[in-house]
Amino acid sequence: MTAPYYRIPSMSRFSLPKFMASQSDGFFYDFTRTDRHFQEHTGPTLADDVGEAMGLALDQRSWDGQTLTEVLAAQTEIFSDPGFSSGNGGWYQINAATVSVVSGRLRATASGTGLQSIQIGRALTGLTAGRTYRVELPYVAYGGPGITGAQGCNIRVRNAANSADLAAVTLATSVGTPVVYFVATAASHEVRARIDTTSGADTSTYYELDNVSAKLIPGNHGTQSTGTMKPTRQAGGAKFDGSDDYLLTTYYAVSGANFIAAAISVPATISATQVIAGASGAAANRTFLSLGTSGRVTAGVGSNFHTGVTDLRGTDLVIAMSYDGSSVRLFAGSAIEKSEAQGSTPTTTIPYCIGALNSNGIASNFTAATVKRVVAGREFLTLERFKQIAQQLQS
Repeated sequence: MTAPYYRIPSMSRFSLPKFMASQSDGFFYDFTRTDRHFQEHTGPTLADDVGEAMGLALDQRSWDGQTLTEVLAAQTEIFSDPGFSSGNGGWYQINAATVSVVSGRLRATASGTGLQSIQIGRALTGLTAGRTYRVELPYVAYGGPGITGAQGCNIRVRNAANSADLAAVTLATSVGTPVVYFVATAASHEVRARIDTTSGADTSTYYELDNVSAKLIPGNHGTQSTGTMKPTRQAGGAKFDGSDDYLLTTYYAVSGANFIAAAISVPATISATQVIAGASGAAANRTFLSLGTSGRVTAGVGSNFHTGVTDLRGTDLVIAMSYDGSSVRLFAGSAIEKSEAQGSTPTTTIPYCIGALNSNGIASNFTAATVKRVVAGREFLTLERFKQIAQQLQS
């Protein structure tokens, strides 16, 4: 009798998304993805074509391989009663006569006082300063003589003092779903909905909202509001221009174990140190991954500057740095480039830049590299772990 055949289970394959999700904090930017990068720093226009500027890059570290749509579906609504099943959900009039619920929709009606807009608001509470949130307001209907369809529907998120817009977006039509991303600066902000009207004299013009949404987008996202300082999308990742392009994140190093690893195209010429990611306080508080003028992987950690041994100019590969409070390791390709003692500690109060060094709040040492993917976390990398990370960063 032939013995039965049993397949021996193989060891679990390393998963970079799962590994990064297991980190206590960090970031994971995959600049090859087309659903999580936006042209404006507040969204909502995707940067999904070659040559488009990237003003907002969403960090996918905690997403565990999910898409943005899947991540959004799993997040808790901040708005109470977004479908208006039991009341007006806390919305109030600003430039409007009434805020009411009609057939399960929130209706904002013109005031008839000559004001040229219908505007309503709501407090958005329970926020965490420094975190990124996404708001969408579906405008589903309108009526009356004051809106012809050409007026744009609008979202405005006000600053902490409620004196100016923190973020705003307007569509070109009076029905549609404007979306905005914003970084909270306080525990509460006011969200406003608005449509300008052709006349504020009547009291029959209205618009309606339904299934509004406000959600946290987990992660340490990168932003750049200045157009000329935004990296551009390429087929192989985000291209930084080497003069002023960078993204500012909300990620900070910690005392103890840290790492940064990036899949990049190294420039053929490097005239000055180019930082891929990191921050620095005083000279004794460095924490960054960079390229030196000789084409070698370099890193600033604490009070020391560390330099690899291989000229990497003109190549596509993964480089990394890691430290644990006593030792620093540099990696390139599939090897440890340097292992040395760590001198002093990194800054833990200045957030990382991508594409440049955040030096006491001022961007410097800009890179001209194309960055395919870049990750940061809180582990002291071994060569084996680096190889696992590198294989998936470069794939």
